[in-house]
Amino acid sequence: MNILASISGGRSSAMMSYILHTHPKYKDDNKVFVFANTGMERPETIEFLKNCEKHWSINIVKVEGVYSETMGVGVGYKVVEWDELSMNAVKTKNFVTSIGFRAEDMPKRISWPEIKAEDKRIYPLLTDFEKPIGQSELTEWWQKQPFELGIHSKLGNCELCWKKSDKNLVEVIQHGTRFVDWWAKNEQTYGHTSFRGNKSIHDYVKMAQQGTPMEFDFEQEDFNCMC
Repeated sequence: MNILASISGGRSSAMMSYILHTHPKYKDDNKVFVFANTGMERPETIEFLKNCEKHWSINIVKVEGVYSETMGVGVGYKVVEWDELSMNAVKTKNFVTSIGFRAEDMPKRISWPEIKAEDKRIYPLLTDFEKPIGQSELTEWWQKQPFELGIHSKLGNCELCWKKSDKNLVEVIQHGTRFVDWWAKNEQTYGHTSFRGNKSIHDYVKMAQQGTPMEFDFEQEDFNCMC
């Protein structure tokens, strides 16, 4: 079987990749570990991925989007290295995708009937253990590893991802982020906002400065984001 393992730079997908790399169940499978770089990842995430390669002897294929402003031209991709670019793209046709969902992702993101009916994706952290791996098991597993991610899980890998909840975005801004000016510049350039309820980045900055005003919904969940 050909397995495309999507490693986001988070703890769950990294543990999943380790299982795929070391478990006898997958020893005869052709495995490709892929990190899709958005350019908005935290530096700690990149260092974490380098440690995955170093300590586990796995090769992570790094890909970035190739964009065109020409009408009708879709988004392509290129393969990159940590310090230099390479144009030798890796085709992923006829691969199944491995996703690092945890117990907490059930059933809001995936259910047992969906898993059983799925033939294009696998979920090792849910299916390869006596019970699905949850946050506590994940934390215990990482405590035994020689390296860690170095950032709190609530901060995520992509800074100010538009799929994050209001509460999470406010916490990220309060913690510190490089991309407030980036969002502000693009909102001004294109006249649109990307966040929930047509809120702008300045709305979130104001929330971060003032605390947690009642007019925003802090019970909402993050969208189905793989980062």
